[in-house]
Amino acid sequence: MNQFQIVMLVIIGVIVAVAIMVRKENVPEEIETSCITKPFYRVATWLLRIIRGGERGHPFQKALQKRIFTRNEENIGLLEPAANRVRVSSIHFVKKTGMCILLLFVGCTLAMLLSMKEEKKSILVNAYDLKREEGTGEDYTVELTAVVDAEVLEKVPVHVAEREYTQEEIDSILPEFRETLEMTVLSDNDSANHVDKDMNLVETVDGYPFVVHWEMDHTGILDRHGTLEDGIDAKGVLVMLTATITYLDYAEEYSFPVMVYPRALTVQEEYRLALDGAISEQARESAREPYFSLPDSVNGVKVVWQEEKKRNAVFLFGLILAAGIVIYVGADRDLDQLVKKRNQEMIADYPEMVSKLALLVGAGMTVRNAWRKMAMDYQNARNAGQKKHYVYEEMLYTMYEMESGTGEMRSYQNFATRCRVQRYVKLIALLEQNVKMGARGFLESLQEEARDALQDQKSNARKLGEEAGTKLLVPMILMLLIVMVVIMVPAFMTI
Repeated sequence: MNQFQIVMLVIIGVIVAVAIMVRKENVPEEIETSCITKPFYRVATWLLRIIRGGERGHPFQKALQKRIFTRNEENIGLLEPAANRVRVSSIHFVKKTGMCILLLFVGCTLAMLLSMKEEKKSILVNAYDLKREEGTGEDYTVELTAVVDAEVLEKVPVHVAEREYTQEEIDSILPEFRETLEMTVLSDNDSANHVDKDMNLVETVDGYPFVVHWEMDHTGILDRHGTLEDGIDAKGVLVMLTATITYLDYAEEYSFPVMVYPRALTVQEEYRLALDGAISEQARESAREPYFSLPDSVNGVKVVWQEEKKRNAVFLFGLILAAGIVIYVGADRDLDQLVKKRNQEMIADYPEMVSKLALLVGAGMTVRNAWRKMAMDYQNARNAGQKKHYVYEEMLYTMYEMESGTGEMRSYQNFATRCRVQRYVKLIALLEQNVKMGARGFLESLQEEARDALQDQKSNARKLGEEAGTKLLVPMILMLLIVMVVIMVPAFMTI
């Protein structure tokens, strides 16, 4: 069992142990459960009880409560003013957390099973043997990784023309260019007196306008790119490199000698050559054996063979973990979107609401009675199946506040606080002025507010229409292009 499987097993074990420990926990009645989901909702309910921790909880608990519940409770209060915010936010937490725990449990289980299945597909037997195909005559190729003495051996442009230089400028930069060219050509070699690594016979050097063409007095030593050929004399070969440096009409030859020796192998390359020879030897020796035995050492150094395995289990676990995070965060974001939609609806309902209020006040009713009539009419319509409107829900809640003993002015102020929309704050300011200073001029102010609200609604509708037209512009252009392709392609094909 590898480390990944151990981690998955630990997570599964912790979830199962906690589920057994909290098996007597009562899940809120509002949550529908099944025999599969109930244990996970119990764990979520237990976590809720731990986090809530009473009024005298640890400072960390209080910080966690604020982080998890405060914003959701505010949103719930806006969406359902008469609801028990703490209760509803707790149920919301249990639902999303329970689903995340269920997803984590399923993801860990599947990831561990997939990891175990991948291990069973191993082609290495006893770490050093590869089974031969018997009776089929088929060959197969496998890519392995060898670890030799801590060395891992595994399977192994808009051209802009430059400014033309004057002859004086060319003469001034040539010495510097020659030095830079020599250093660039030597590449990883320490000096021209001992070249045992590939050279870099470049045609251009960054920062200089010259083009270089190379010639050499020996063949079979370096190729045209500067790569060392095989079979170089161990004593070294003196090669004269000649660079023809050109720029527009200017040209000159610049030569310098290099002493070339056989390529110096890296530690990894030495191990690779030795390993290839050992594998070839093992192939000859075990040709009639049922297993192809891989060498267990090269040059006296132990070899450990490993397979290149796919990490689908890790990917699956990461994917499910990300899905759990999306579900958890998405549940809170849905609340935010509902609040945003609620605010937009309240803005849209404002002209109608204030017009009704002005009409009833103009008919001789007091503001309080007009408010009550509008709230009761809405309640009767809701009972008859009418769509929910948040502004009238708030008015209904305000009416209950006033009937339960809260002062009229205070109830209006609470209404404005809950609405969180500037137009309603202005309306409540008018109502407070009416309560404090009497009805003189109030009706005219209310009617003027209704006219302004209607005008604003028309402006908003016009603005939304313009935005919708802009959003439709791209699809319309795409449709136009498709139509043009449908018309023009057949026409060109007939030519």
